[in-house]
Amino acid sequence: MKKLPKIMYDQTQFTPIYFFDKKGAWINDKVYKLIENISGYAPDKWYLYTQNKPNAFWFGAYDKSALQKEAETSLKNFSDKVFFDNFQKKAEELFLLTKQISDKYFQEIHGKEFVAILTKKTKVISLLKNIKRVCTFANGYYFLTQPQRLNLIEKKLNQSPNKNELSFIASMGESRTLTAEIEKDIILYAYDIKKAKCTIDQYNKKNQAKFRAIKNKIDKYGFLNWGFYGGAVINLDYLFNKTISLLNDPNKLQKEYKKVISTDNVLNKRKQILKKNKNISEYQLADIAGRLSVLRFDMNTYILCLLNYIKIIVETLSKYYQIPSEDINAYEFEEILQLIKHGKKVNKKTLNERQKAYLRIFSKNNIKTLIGKKALQEIKDLLNSRKKEIEEKQSVKGIITFLPKDKKNISGKVFVLSSSYDADRQLKKFKDGDILVAVQTHPGLISIMKRALAIITDEGGMTSHAAIVSREFKIPCVVGTRLATKIFKTGDSVEIDFTKATVKKTK
Repeated sequence: MKKLPKIMYDQTQFTPIYFFDKKGAWINDKVYKLIENISGYAPDKWYLYTQNKPNAFWFGAYDKSALQKEAETSLKNFSDKVFFDNFQKKAEELFLLTKQISDKYFQEIHGKEFVAILTKKTKVISLLKNIKRVCTFANGYYFLTQPQRLNLIEKKLNQSPNKNELSFIASMGESRTLTAEIEKDIILYAYDIKKAKCTIDQYNKKNQAKFRAIKNKIDKYGFLNWGFYGGAVINLDYLFNKTISLLNDPNKLQKEYKKVISTDNVLNKRKQILKKNKNISEYQLADIAGRLSVLRFDMNTYILCLLNYIKIIVETLSKYYQIPSEDINAYEFEEILQLIKHGKKVNKKTLNERQKAYLRIFSKNNIKTLIGKKALQEIKDLLNSRKKEIEEKQSVKGIITFLPKDKKNISGKVFVLSSSYDADRQLKKFKDGDILVAVQTHPGLISIMKRALAIITDEGGMTSHAAIVSREFKIPCVVGTRLATKIFKTGDSVEIDFTKATVKKTK
């Protein structure tokens, strides 16, 4: 029987081709080579595929042997403190580059995109090229933090007699993510105002240093809260509106404050454990694993911010040139630049072929692109296998990252976040007590996750975003199910069996 690649990151959406073509803004030929240069290994074959017709989806796929080799490489690299320290420095550099581009975007383009694509073409093109350059740099490092790459690290920690302590350390970083830090400061700011029994203005006048500190943090990091999947820039308006909302709901403020203190206590406990065991290699590895999880979220946030700026510019081009969104999403990156520069459109036949199938195959000796029938023929066995598995499965199995007290199972109705691209619109239909099912979660979903009865994801491991949030907020969670978003539909009744780590339809 023919061995098929293993599908990873299977998402129900047509991924814009300008993000991952040969010179794409997100994943391009240089990213593949950069991953190998940084880590010492890249898969012999790596497939990226998307289609829009007859149904939309996207996935990446590897040979199964490559997954093992990736995990072995990561264990070797991240066991080396020098490698990790350099990795961390690159993440810090990435933030500075993202901040520079973001400042330029807000100063020159935000809110005046139509004018910009007509009168500032050179600046818009320069911005897009800079975003591509930074995303290429970012992905060379970000992809090294993918959950499947850290499997052997988790396995090694679980084999230790100290596995409970090690798992605790690896399950979180030494600090919150950057956006979570701002949210924490807003809660503490509101709590202090309530305690002082004064107005916001009165508090700010009496505590100018504190107000200046939170303002500086917002000015520096607030832009990160608005990304490809939605959210809003955290600015002074956001600060005051959120503070007023918390002051008007004392019970909610008290609850949020307790969570802040609880998380601080957990982070402090982690710090104390590491202090006692700082010279023991397995504790050092657990520490790196935990810090990697936070770096992964932060780096992902940077990338999503930058891709959001591209998305907004492309949406503007779509409206101005009256190109349907599904067609402009089939443009390659260089074609987007030509559209801005010369108003040059891609012919409809080519766009239709790309929407039927667009395949990128990365290998050491050759990187190629196939579209339409040639792409479908190249991976027909893989596509048929995927279709058959989705049609036949009625249940999924994953990894339990948080168990409810005194419960072996939970039943409820699922809300399936089928596409990341219009998450804000979809999530308006989410109801308190729904079981959230998503490909993966990210910081922009935390407010929804808090309202969920449970969380189920296709992707992720014990150090994934969903896993960490579930433990922090004590929400039952199953990650790494691969196909939950494909076999369940919003409104389906399911049962989560925590003794087997399974989720199945009940009717």
